[in-house]
Amino acid sequence: MADLRAAARYLTETVVAPSLLVGHSLGGAAVISAAPSLPNVRAVATIGAPADPAHVLLLLDGDLDTLRHDRSAPVTIAGRTFTIGRFFLDDLEQGDALLKGK
Repeated sequence: MADLRAAARYLTETVVAPSLLVGHSLGGAAVISAAPSLPNVRAVATIGAPADPAHVLLLLDGDLDTLRHDRSAPVTIAGRTFTIGRFFLDDLEQGDALLKGK
């Protein structure tokens, strides 16, 4: 989420503010969550974005407790291993709260 907002800020300052956000899968969840904080965004398009960001936690195979306490940790999603940061979990939980109106 922070990277997405930083990219939008950079575009706003150097070229033109983004008015459309497009994301696939987890990127779709990210653009849905980020759109309300980007005033020039007029549309969002997603392909295969999870309807419930917190559901993604169930898809992660790895030590999430370690990830919550360390800066990053490897996880496996659909047979592929990635290193993700603890802020990824925060973003998932924040996105879930936004969708549920918390």
